[in-house]
Amino acid sequence: MWNQVYNPFDNAVLSTLAAAIPVVVLLGMIASNKVKVHIAASR
Repeated sequence: MWNQVYNPFDNAVLSTLAAAIPVVVLLGMIASNKVKVHIAASR
């Protein structure tokens, strides 16, 4: 059985920041109008 790793960096803060990067980039691109919302939602 495969076990899910929730803390890959053995540091809760680093793991949380690493997980937040794609969300922050996506929201930043939507806020700056570099990507349309309906395009971003389908990716």
